[in-house]
Amino acid sequence: MAQELWSFQATITAGSTVFAPTRVATKMPPRQVDRLEIVVPPGPSGVMGFAVTMSGVNVIPVQPGTFMITDNERIAWDLSNLPNSGDWQVTGFNGGVFDHTIYLRWLVEVVPTRSASSPLTNISLDLLSST
Repeated sequence: MAQELWSFQATITAGSTVFAPTRVATKMPPRQVDRLEIVVPPGPSGVMGFAVTMSGVNVIPVQPGTFMITDNERIAWDLSNLPNSGDWQVTGFNGGVFDHTIYLRWLVEVVPTRSASSPLTNISLDLLSST
């Protein structure tokens, strides 16, 4: 179950292309994604497309070099087993004359971190007291 909500807006600039896309960072600390909600307001009318990427590689949609093209839509996906580095971006093109902004809400869980144990923590107190 999600512990945090991270909210971002990504503006895809007018005139950007598939070959020279707009990239908007939506970075967060390492997190496990439970749900992604995306709002695309009315306006793009088929001239803007975007993908959710990590380190420049398509994750949603998964096919390399593909984009979601939509207008006036709310998208919500329950997700699991996605990479959890937190290095997310929105990568998109916009063949129109106006910038278009999409809104993303990431519902995530904190990724447990393991701390390095000190070599001294493994020494038995019995051994110390016997010397």
